[in-house]
Amino acid sequence: MRKIILATFLLILFAGSSYGQFTKIGAGLFFDHKYYFNDEVNGDHKLGNPAFFFTGIYEFNLQFHIAPRISMFFPNSTTVEDQGFTDKTVITGYSLDADAHYVFNALDNFEFYGIGGINILYVHRKNEFVSVDFSDTIKDGTTSLGLNLGVGTYWKVKEQFDIYGEVKCIVANQVQFVGTVGILLNIDWLAKNEEPGY
Repeated sequence: MRKIILATFLLILFAGSSYGQFTKIGAGLFFDHKYYFNDEVNGDHKLGNPAFFFTGIYEFNLQFHIAPRISMFFPNSTTVEDQGFTDKTVITGYSLDADAHYVFNALDNFEFYGIGGINILYVHRKNEFVSVDFSDTIKDGTTSLGLNLGVGTYWKVKEQFDIYGEVKCIVANQVQFVGTVGILLNIDWLAKNEEPGY
């Protein structure tokens, strides 16, 4: 199932590349509002914050952009120790996003855009129980599909790079609120200033 979802995401990710222009690449951090494994909202089994991501921007025109992204969450570990046993749980995860950006307002160094897209989230849990006369390891995972809705802005600090931020809601089996900040390198500037002979 995960292979089918990943293949579908990659198809969406690169389908528009031949029709637009790949203009920016970047990375950053985002902060997620408490995603709990298997909807266990009363437990400690939630994704860690922040998450680290890589992204790129395809520009179809000045108003319409596509932004694929892969994000990796830092592991969240909880350990319960008592007389004679240790119970440790580690939650990890990654997400794949394919967002459309519609630029509705552009100022001198700022662009403001609306966001709509899809999110695929995979969360993995590893539980290790160790006692004096018994030990066991259980691994399981979940995959969910969600809808991204939000707003964002690019701030052109220099010709070489932009700083950008986003706030969005992921509508899925658990509604999540996500804040993002990152840096985007401008491919156009790099191409124009590339030294001849290389």
